[in-house]
Amino acid sequence: MSGRLYDVVFGGELLPDADPALVRQRLAALFRIEVSAVERLFTGAPVVIRKAVEEGVATRYQHAMRQAGAVCALREVSPSAGSADPETSSAENEGLAPDLSSAILLPPGTPFPQPPPAHPPQFDFSTLTLAEPGVDLVDPRPAVAAAVPDVSGISLVDGEERKEEG
Repeated sequence: MSGRLYDVVFGGELLPDADPALVRQRLAALFRIEVSAVERLFTGAPVVIRKAVEEGVATRYQHAMRQAGAVCALREVSPSAGSADPETSSAENEGLAPDLSSAILLPPGTPFPQPPPAHPPQFDFSTLTLAEPGVDLVDPRPAVAAAVPDVSGISLVDGEERKEEG
């Protein structure tokens, strides 16, 4: 091991005579992502596929992408500056490119693994009982006496008396 670290960078370049649709399908299978997510790799700006990986890992990525029909570059990471490329960093900060740093490489044509079967939830109803129809399940609230307003100063006026006043 050389101890050097590399960024795996993809700029959207394909091998000569490569079918773009087929390359996108292969990259989707390779990175286990949807074909629509692969489109974000083809923005025209360089996209860092893996950051600061050892040379052996970086060359495996480069070889696997070449097998899929895509060309990627290896960029050595300087220990002091890290992998700070302003053009790539700004594209990643804007959310234009997916973060593939934790993607798993599979050989092209590898089928997706089947998810484990989903089992329905198991509930224990053995302690529940049914009440007879019409039984109140909750104690009724006690009646609260409402405050009655004082209406002693209010009187009703007959309709004829109103006409005479008006």
